[in-house]
This record gives sequence, structure tokens and C-alpha cells, in this order.
Amino acid sequence: MGRRTDRRLVTRYRGDEVDRRVDTLAVEETVQQLDEASLVETAKVKGQEHLLAISRRRSLGEAVTDVLVERGDRRVAHSVAANSGARFSDFGYSTLVMRAQDDDALAHEVFSRAEVPRQHLLNLYKTASDNVRRKLEATDPRKAELIRDLVAHAADQLQSSSRERSVEFIAARTL
Repeated sequence: MGRRTDRRLVTRYRGDEVDRRVDTLAVEETVQQLDEASLVETAKVKGQEHLLAISRRRSLGEAVTDVLVERGDRRVAHSVAANSGARFSDFGYSTLVMRAQDDDALAHEVFSRAEVPRQHLLNLYKTASDNVRRKLEATDPRKAELIRDLVAHAADQLQSSSRERSVEFIAARTL
């Protein structure tokens, strides 16, 4: 009697697993057919599986990725960050960078994107742990050098600006 019950449970479990796979494929097919406005509306109300399916589309506009990075779980954030066809707004990049503070793999995925605006790269680099910084630098040494140059340039500008406003500097210049 126990073996028969076990077989029924296994059969039911496998059936549920197949149903889930079929449902996932149906969701993925459906989201491929939606226009951007419909994707945004869907992403605002549907669950994580729908968000994950949306994040895998070949092309995603900023309005869609804004919803995905805000509502999506870790899997969705990683998927959309790794999607080369995804475009991000300033809000989207800010949100990804904020989420990457506690997620080394997400930091790597964001850093690996070719089009990340400089201010977001700087924030990502600034908030990363030393260990993550080393990994990021190893991933793309040219991008890491660019960040170091930007930081050095910003520091020079701050020092110059502070110096020019100091009373001693102004007095010395007038002599």
C-alpha cells in the first residue's frame, strides 16, 4: 500500500512539474507577442515567473526594465542585467547599482554592460567591497582604469575648487 501511494505522489509531482514547464513556455511565448505598454502593465501586476519571462525578451525598453528592476526578485534582476537587449533609464541603473551593493554577481553583470553611464559605474565601484572591486577590475581592466582616472580627476577638481575658495589662496593670488 505504501509503494502504491508513493508512485501516485511521484506521478502527480512529475505531472505538476510538466504543467509548470508548459505554463512557463506559454508565458514566455505570450510575453514575446506583447507591445511595450502591455509589457509594462503586465510587469506591474504579475508574479515573478512572468517578470522572469519578460526579462528574457530580446529587446526591452526603459519603461519595462524600470518595473523589472524595482519589482523583480534576484533572478529577475540578474536576468535583465545580463540581457544585452535591455535598455535602462537613469532610475533603472540607479536601482541596479543599489541592489548590486549586496550582490557580487549582480555587480559583475552591471559592470560588464557596455553602455553603463559613468556616474553609475562610479557609484557601483564606490559601493563595492574591496573583493568585488578586484573582481571587477580583473573582468575589464580598461573600464577599471577609466574609473580610477575619473575618481582622480574628480578629486583634483575638488582640491582645486577648495583651494580657489580659501582665504589664503585668494590673498596669495592678489600679492
